[in-house]
Amino acid sequence: IPLGISVGGGASYLTVPQSTIDSLNKYTDSANNFPTSILIPRFIGKVGVPFGIDFAINYAKIPQSSIELYGLAIQYVYARPKVFPITLAMRGGYTQISGFTPMTANSTNAELLIGIPLPIIKPYAGVGNNWSNASTSVNLTGSLSNTTLSKSASWSETYAIIGVQAIALIGLDLEAQISSSQTI
Repeated sequence: IPLGISVGGGASYLTVPQSTIDSLNKYTDSANNFPTSILIPRFIGKVGVPFGIDFAINYAKIPQSSIELYGLAIQYVYARPKVFPITLAMRGGYTQISGFTPMTANSTNAELLIGIPLPIIKPYAGVGNNWSNASTSVNLTGSLSNTTLSKSASWSETYAIIGVQAIALIGLDLEAQISSSQTI
């Protein structure tokens, strides 16, 4: 039974809009001097099982904070190189944020990718959609009353993906992906 295991690292670079920084600084004490860009180191582990299915885990921690992101993904690759010289892949994932009390957030994404399997590299491109949810709840205790303030938001975005996967002779893969939205 063919089984592939890969472990790697990566980095995500995020730019934070000024409106978001202003909002965080206004409503939270922990966001004072929030940076305009963040480089987030990531750990990625993948297990490939038969029938073109891959499972992945993703973990990232924002430096100098308690904020963590972790997620799961599944990918199905359809490849028949002798019949059709391209690969088609469907990928879906779920990511959760933690450590930024009182806020919680998560996102779910789905992607459709097309690639060309060359002898050592596989360039690919695709399109995806991300559905995100965020909520916060704060309890205020006073001498006259107790109040809970809550806020929730949901949004969706479509994005494009380009990438290349380099396949080394010893079975290690190197993958670089650029997209307008961070995915697992």
